[in-house]
Amino acid sequence: MCMSLSSVNIIKSMFEDSVTGPSGNIFISPASIYQTLTLAFMGAAGETERELAGVMGVDLAETPRSEVIKNYLYERAFQAIRDRDPNLGYELTHANKLYFDRELPLSKCFQLVLQDELEAVDFSHSEKARSAINAWVKGKTRGKIAKLLPQGALDAGTKVALVNAAYFKVHIHVNTLYTCTENLMIS
Repeated sequence: MCMSLSSVNIIKSMFEDSVTGPSGNIFISPASIYQTLTLAFMGAAGETERELAGVMGVDLAETPRSEVIKNYLYERAFQAIRDRDPNLGYELTHANKLYFDRELPLSKCFQLVLQDELEAVDFSHSEKARSAINAWVKGKTRGKIAKLLPQGALDAGTKVALVNAAYFKVHIHVNTLYTCTENLMIS
């Protein structure tokens, strides 16, 4: 119940900037959000691990960590295949990157499993790190999100930045124009 309310509040907060709602298109991908939570789960331990498992619907007593990692890798492989299919009628890319401070020790297993999603940065040069993250997001979203992180979002105390980018473009071909002449009522 609490998580559902939190999810609704997150969505509502996205529309608080204007009276009429968003001024452009908005795309929310539950799969992309789940991938990001899984990535955070892989690096978590203790209470954080239990909380993330609860949010993700993972029963730690019945599902070993290795199963969660395997599912993440399968989804990543499936996405790579899907990204190369020109006949889908849409383009969908989920991308995750874990930027971590060079001084932060990572387990060899974590590095092996997530090698494409990891990048070491020097957060003591926070503006340089911010620029690198924004450039990655801009590339993954084909220029649609140029500045995810505003100036000052990172500082020398930052140890990890978990970044998710999703790009969605649907190809719509309209052959017939339909006109609705009746009032529609929703009860």
